[in-house]
Amino acid sequence: MGGCWKRILAWVCIFGMMLTCSPAAAEFSERYTRMNAENSLALTMRVKAESLNGISKDSLETINEWLDSAALTVCSGENSRAEISLEGESVLQADVEHRDGYTLTVFSPSGGTYLTAENAPDALTLFCGREMEWFDPSVIPGAYLKLAPQLYEKLSSHVTPKKSKEATSIKNASKAVSNETYTFSGDDMNEFWPRILDALLPVLEETLANQPGLCAKAEDLLEALEFSGECRFKRFLDKAGDDMGLQFTGNAGVNGDKRKVTLFYGFTPDKGGYLSFSAPAVKGKNNFKVTCAVQMTSKKNTRTLGLEGTYTRTLDGATVSGTLSASLKNTIQDDDEQWTGKVTISRTENKVKSTWTLTPKLVFSADGMDGTVAVQKKQGDRSMVKASFAVKLNVTEDITQPSAASAKDLREVSAELAKDMVQDEAEPLVMALSDLINPLNGKEKAAILNDIRTDAWMNGPITPALEAAVEWLTEEEEPEEEPEEEWDDDDVDG
Repeated sequence: MGGCWKRILAWVCIFGMMLTCSPAAAEFSERYTRMNAENSLALTMRVKAESLNGISKDSLETINEWLDSAALTVCSGENSRAEISLEGESVLQADVEHRDGYTLTVFSPSGGTYLTAENAPDALTLFCGREMEWFDPSVIPGAYLKLAPQLYEKLSSHVTPKKSKEATSIKNASKAVSNETYTFSGDDMNEFWPRILDALLPVLEETLANQPGLCAKAEDLLEALEFSGECRFKRFLDKAGDDMGLQFTGNAGVNGDKRKVTLFYGFTPDKGGYLSFSAPAVKGKNNFKVTCAVQMTSKKNTRTLGLEGTYTRTLDGATVSGTLSASLKNTIQDDDEQWTGKVTISRTENKVKSTWTLTPKLVFSADGMDGTVAVQKKQGDRSMVKASFAVKLNVTEDITQPSAASAKDLREVSAELAKDMVQDEAEPLVMALSDLINPLNGKEKAAILNDIRTDAWMNGPITPALEAAVEWLTEEEEPEEEPEEEWDDDDVDG
């Protein structure tokens, strides 16, 4: 179940990134910006599969008949909700509310209610096994502008910056017309680093408030850094003298893993910007690099939003890499908006390349957003998945949660015990899963199971909840009782 939820929510995040992948969202779509300012939004998705690798035509038809009555709805706002419904009736639901000092999670239909600490994983995350760590690059410009005044005030208190009128080119952004360089020795940097963290960590915690797990990992990494050699901060300023980016270079390491770190960032509102972070090992071939470029253009009644990203990680001889390319066009006519475009995401591991392609066709009107997103996955040249998501986004009412008085309090127990306590939800979850699959008859279940019973599926990791659901799926139905034969006395000898 954990893997299923993570895949579903990953598509929600990818779709959400298509909407908010740039701080230029206000210029790209005025309608979406106004809607996003509302307190709570609901995104509903329905899916139809055109082809699934290894699934027969008959099984695919059965799956689509079932999918036709199923829907996934995700609500965002002060409170969040993920819900699977069948024939309009809720079958599975999880609500998460961040309150002052704690987080409340409610499962349905079980009614299980749990309290977790404010900056700890919520109960849904504990149940699924891990937090889905998805970083949205659109938060960077706002976070940097919050950080910059405090950061450079602290740096100036320790070293005198070298000022220069040298222009610096930044991809998709305006040129920086001047800069200030702050230089530290490795020892000075280690001594001064805690003061930099005093400015950095509050901004990080605010930016990642809805991802406490990712935030905690980032904090642990930053606090453990040890610097060596010369470290430089270069502050980029625009023609008005305002902050528009920075560059950091220096050697930094954790637990003896020393890297040559280069961070380069710059952004101009209404145009775009670029981010690059690389950390190759000082010795050896280990490496980590990520880049992200965003661009906003406008011509007549069409606005175009572009996003490019790359990711490479080499560790102990194994390399994983990925790319992201997205282009969205917004054609505005009579105050309505039509969104079209293409998003391509690829990942290569063990020399095997998988590519996802998303093609949206969406209409944004006064009633909200409605349309479809075609999805295809290829592994090499082989098509693995072809499907179409019908999506609808609209403003919804705030979600109200029950009182926390009867909730199980997980704030004072260990992480392992908290995970064990949340597993109480496994049994009602399996019953709910059985309700989802109940419309299928025995022959249909057997046919689908036969198609998906590959070696990889049978030998892969499985959660207790899913294991119980599979046991139910493989149960042999009781044979129908045959009617007793009626005997005619004349047919009996003797």
